[in-house]
Amino acid sequence: MPRLPVFILGAWATHLTSSGPPRNAVFLCVAALHGALKDARMRATSLDALVTAPTLAGGALAGHRLAQAAGLGLSERRPFPLIRSLDACGAAGVACLLEARALVQSGAASAVAVVLGDAVSSASLPTAAFLERADAAVGGAHGLTPAQPALPSPAIPAGYDALAAWALGGGLLARADLAAYASLAALHGSRHPGGLAGKGKQGEERPSTSDYPHQPPALSADTILRTGRPVGPATTLFECARRADGAAAVIVGGADAVRARGGGGRPPPILIAGGGRASGPLTPAHPLTAAAWAPLEAAVAGAYAEARTGPADVDVWFPYDCYPITALAALAAMGAVAPRGGGARAPGGGVPSFGSVAAGLAAAGRAASSAAAALVDPGGGPGASSPAAAWPVNTHGGLLGGGAPWAAPALFSVVEAAVQLRGEAGVGRQVPGARVAVVQGNGGILSEQAVAVLRAGE
Repeated sequence: MPRLPVFILGAWATHLTSSGPPRNAVFLCVAALHGALKDARMRATSLDALVTAPTLAGGALAGHRLAQAAGLGLSERRPFPLIRSLDACGAAGVACLLEARALVQSGAASAVAVVLGDAVSSASLPTAAFLERADAAVGGAHGLTPAQPALPSPAIPAGYDALAAWALGGGLLARADLAAYASLAALHGSRHPGGLAGKGKQGEERPSTSDYPHQPPALSADTILRTGRPVGPATTLFECARRADGAAAVIVGGADAVRARGGGGRPPPILIAGGGRASGPLTPAHPLTAAAWAPLEAAVAGAYAEARTGPADVDVWFPYDCYPITALAALAAMGAVAPRGGGARAPGGGVPSFGSVAAGLAAAGRAASSAAAALVDPGGGPGASSPAAAWPVNTHGGLLGGGAPWAAPALFSVVEAAVQLRGEAGVGRQVPGARVAVVQGNGGILSEQAVAVLRAGE
């Protein structure tokens, strides 16, 4: 039986920050929710459910605290909304979107808010506390089994550095490919108005951040390799997700909610065309093998199958790029196009064996290096080509170039995907003719995977 179509009706995200006064994660989430409702031209009283995720900043019943702070369900005429909270770390943005869709399709709700945010910059959460909580999220210092020994602190960078070293040692990537991806992320981030290195809405430069005080808006791959502070044998600080404070929200509803909004200048709905989820161990088994990527490959395949589409139909890609290795692996699993100067695309991108990270990683790495050479000059400035047209990958900068409020970044990607598919990204950022986007979330160290295919104009 065909599933009922469900749409993104509104989308909004706060600016990402990591300096200045401490932020409160709940207040950031309330701001994002109000922004998404305004974008959807809807009232809070129209919401039947709220889907969110725990914050690293702490506190139980995160969804209830958010609902209370936002004033949901406080009217006698409207019951308290149904609340779902998913513990999926970085996969939460997409996993929560798919959960909201399921609530609408089941008839449990007609309009659902998906809201995620956190305050994890050094301005809001001391670094020692951040590292302790982040390490605990992937098993802490004691390990779980002989096949999954403890990782040195900081555990998450150590785990992904090991994956990068595995790919380099197997000849699947060149070291410069990883730096090239980070260079492209920084370039996109510098052009987005809401990222750490981007320009504000009035065009002002955003202040340098306390966590990354010496990072310019864009960096060449060579500069990353020469000047980046090593955090592991295959990773520099410039190739790590940037701690940030911020929140994002989307409003999800079915055809009834679309009709209830009416017309009159409301943004066009974006169809959630397909979704896939898969789980793996808390940390990859040791020694590493290509099997570590199996959950990612399964989630991508599930999303494409439900959407009845494939890589050749996708216009803009949103891999979860907490580190370059994760982004390039996701692009390989997605069968991503190899973006080229001038916006030309090759169906399948020359990536062999769609769905296999091991088979496609080299092609994804070469595509990143080629694009970085064309788009970022040796001084770190933008080249002559349009980055969005030539490299339609994480056009908001992702976690590396935009910022990472713990579990929320994939929802920031969903917001950016909606902006791209509505044609609202603006001159210099808009991917020409964008109609289909793929968004991935990745939790833990490849522990949880969620992928969504989004389509415009349906």
